[in-house]
Amino acid sequence: QLEVCKLFIEILVDKNPRHGGTPVLETPLLRAASKGHLEVCKLIIQNLHDKNPTTIEGTPLHLAAQEGHLEVCKFIMENIKDKNPQRRNDWTTPLHKAAENGHLDVCNLIIKNIWIKNPDNEFNTTPLHFAARNGHMNVCRLIMKNVWNKNPKSHGVTPRKLAFENNHMEIYEMFKTEIGSFSSMYSSICNVYLNM
Repeated sequence: QLEVCKLFIEILVDKNPRHGGTPVLETPLLRAASKGHLEVCKLIIQNLHDKNPTTIEGTPLHLAAQEGHLEVCKFIMENIKDKNPQRRNDWTTPLHKAAENGHLDVCNLIIKNIWIKNPDNEFNTTPLHFAARNGHMNVCRLIMKNVWNKNPKSHGVTPRKLAFENNHMEIYEMFKTEIGSFSSMYSSICNVYLNM
């Protein structure tokens, strides 16, 4: 309801008030981002000093990425410095949320705009872990194409192991192939240097 939102923006001193109910500390911007309402997001963000305010639920970018709202993610990222902010309570990033839910376009957008392509959270779990566990083959391929460590450990558990445990055998086999080809390439490079 864009026109109603415009009215409230004109009246309210706090343009993005927090609500202490459930979920905790929800705001109009969080709700609009999670529902993919681009024009409402633009209206609110243009009236805020902090363009991606954080709550316990994360930031608007976290929720837009989680739900796969590409255009909302683009707009928010255009207006903020940190393109993949960590959530306060567990360091989870928007890339984690997009990978967990298989939103390939959003993952691609974020990866193109960040330095660390497969960040870990408080538990050393990466977006690649989430994508492998949930069976998102294309997201796994995208992340693996952009990282050096193609099978990172989180408390001893790798994405490959998660794929196997969750019966995503195609992804499990892809890891086997990718890790094998990387290992042989790495060995070849090492041998060249050792023989020089």
